[in-house]
Amino acid sequence: RGRAAEAVPYFMDAIRLNPREPKAHNSLGNALLELDRPADAMPRFAEAVRLQPGYARAWYNYGTALLRQGDAAGAIARLETAVRLEPDSAETRLALGNAQFQLNRPANALRHYEAALRLDPALANAHYNGGSACLELGRIDEAIRHFAAAVRWKPTDAEIRNFHGAALLRAGRPTDAIAEFEHALRLRPDYGDARDNLALARRELGRAK
Repeated sequence: RGRAAEAVPYFMDAIRLNPREPKAHNSLGNALLELDRPADAMPRFAEAVRLQPGYARAWYNYGTALLRQGDAAGAIARLETAVRLEPDSAETRLALGNAQFQLNRPANALRHYEAALRLDPALANAHYNGGSACLELGRIDEAIRHFAAAVRWKPTDAEIRNFHGAALLRAGRPTDAIAEFEHALRLRPDYGDARDNLALARRELGRAK
């Protein structure tokens, strides 16, 4: 954040010197986004794509800013433009999936997460979010596979471990679920959801015995 704050006046000076340079507008937008100022960033991305309509990265950034503002529908329109311009961007497909998921469209979201993973099988967040979409759709075995893959790529992420455990518990595997909840709590001892899920899994295991 410190570097982003320092970069803002630099990019503003660059825009004053050449207001028709799309990269300067995009870079200023990125710095503002990093400072958690998406409302200020959006006009910069809008100007970047007005000046250069084929600027895929600026369309992606514009969509990301809208998504952070809670405008998932607006984000989808910009991100779809970014995908048309740069169809091999796994990051854009992931963002499109997130926008669809925010609109409670898990099937559409999953389609984009799977597209992202075809482009980049190591994209842990696409596995994680794909697992969440599968849970919403009741596709528990697929959710487990996605969460397990996310754990392989991000083994120290407590939230992923917790969701993997939740999927295992829904599949009737409390022993495996307990191992994941315990691992999540070793990583984050104050993780309330994992603690609650661990207690639930232990009760389920006790009933099974």
